[in-house]
Amino acid sequence: MDVTLGLDVGTGSTKVGLIDDAGRLLAVGRSPHPPVEPRPGWSEADPERWLAAAGEAAARARAAVDDQTVRVVGVGLSGQMHGVVVCGPEVEALRPAVLWSDRRSEPDLAGLARCLGPELRSRLANPLVAGMTGPTLAALARLEPSTVERIETVLQPKDWIRARLTGEVATDPSDASATLLWDVVGDRWSAAAASAFAVDPDWLPPVRPAGEVAGKLLVAGAEELGVAAGVPVATGAADTAAALLGAGVAMGETQLSTGTGGQLAQRLAAPLTDAAGRTHLYRDAGDHWYAMAAIQNAGVAIEWARRLLAVDDGEIEAAMAAVGPDHDDDGTAAGAVVFLPYLTGERTPHLDPTLTGRWVGLRPGTTRRALIRSVFEGVALAMRDGLDALRQAGHRIDETLLAGGGSLAPWWRQLLADALEIPLIAHDAADASVRGAGLLAWAALGVDIDPAGAVTRAAPIEPSSSGVATMAATRERFAAALAAGGP
Repeated sequence: MDVTLGLDVGTGSTKVGLIDDAGRLLAVGRSPHPPVEPRPGWSEADPERWLAAAGEAAARARAAVDDQTVRVVGVGLSGQMHGVVVCGPEVEALRPAVLWSDRRSEPDLAGLARCLGPELRSRLANPLVAGMTGPTLAALARLEPSTVERIETVLQPKDWIRARLTGEVATDPSDASATLLWDVVGDRWSAAAASAFAVDPDWLPPVRPAGEVAGKLLVAGAEELGVAAGVPVATGAADTAAALLGAGVAMGETQLSTGTGGQLAQRLAAPLTDAAGRTHLYRDAGDHWYAMAAIQNAGVAIEWARRLLAVDDGEIEAAMAAVGPDHDDDGTAAGAVVFLPYLTGERTPHLDPTLTGRWVGLRPGTTRRALIRSVFEGVALAMRDGLDALRQAGHRIDETLLAGGGSLAPWWRQLLADALEIPLIAHDAADASVRGAGLLAWAALGVDIDPAGAVTRAAPIEPSSSGVATMAATRERFAAALAAGGP
């Protein structure tokens, strides 16, 4: 049986899946590589660890398939967006990779905004925030000039992996458009942006379609993945673009995902820039675009609260089941305690790295259950702010697909529907970015597979009238607490 190998380089782990010619994800292997924080607010990773993790994950995926006839005929890639791998000769990483969550460029943003100017900012079609490639390179020029002097090329995480596997340097439009060095309107590298960020245009790799062969596995790369040398490798796509493909998201549809951060992404047939500059516009894995609200604090806030309160799944479920439309089971007014989840600042819609997380409305009688509920409510309301920002930018969103919906607790799905006030449609496209990478490998081989063909969607989760009323009241308190400011 012929399969493709989909490889996704994530922030905390690398995943590898095997995808057959019907588009089915047969098996997935994982290998962790948590990022490191050499200084507060900095986030880095060793690219060599990514490569080793790819080999480990590939071995686990192959071992999970009980079929001796399986033959890998193509490789596709996906990866975390905005990461920066500065390379010297032979794509040698000159220093650890700087990741999307890195904040070292924050002191540079005000000056960069003046250099970019409003017309150029409009063509870049994305807010100027720390963690994106352009600002990160500007920060490295200030902090590590001797390293910058040695740069020959700058690659995104998945592109560095592919260069090591094939010896070919390239990127795709979805990753290029997320660098703040890409003219999204003109669909090309921006010489003006490169100049503003003090980036040598020669550092920027050639751009190739995501579903095109970008090279073939060298012997060393083939040995790393445990497949035959010479196998074609597709260019691949950024993780969100690959996930939209892998989940079978159609043109005009929107998908909500809640991982470490949260995302609302809508596929677009034509680019529509946000005049307010609060949401993102990127190229997808094909010939189109997607608009995105990027919320930094979803799973990161939930996991922080779990550790702080030392709660398990059972206590969380009990807390979420205890609230009625007006009061919880101990008589406390529903939503009286508000949690602002901004532990790491926030992107959409606030674009403020200085925002902080906090509880508001604490009283002597506040219960653990009220604290637990407020955390999930706060994350859901942060997602609602992202939805509103997309609508204000001109996007119509009447319902949304829910990535990982089948793995989310029913109460969490319902809470999200109530907060967003739109139906949520869960689907079973697990590890969608891995599947998307595998589909791109099939496309590079000339095999056309319907991305939605192997994806099953559940009946919509409708907002409940009582839940909407409760969340509306909580949302008023949430907005007031945010407006009041505080440490």
